[in-house]
Amino acid sequence: MPLYDSFDIFLSGKELEQLKKLWHRHKSHQNGIHRLEILAAFTREKLLEYDRHPNAHDSYGAYQSTDLGKIPVRGAHLEVRGV
Repeated sequence: MPLYDSFDIFLSGKELEQLKKLWHRHKSHQNGIHRLEILAAFTREKLLEYDRHPNAHDSYGAYQSTDLGKIPVRGAHLEVRGV
């Protein structure tokens, strides 16, 4: 996990709920998230990124969660260190 000193993620309540739903639906398999399920805010905030490699269900690539994108859905473990 990269070191972050700021978590400036700007999502509305509805966007955050959609991100959580996507995470729970797609975390158990590696097929990625289809582009039609992606809100613009997810890529704008660098929470999801496009993987050009085709997945098992599609001849196109799919979106994957970034390390930053795993934080709001508790998909990443954070370690707090003292300064």
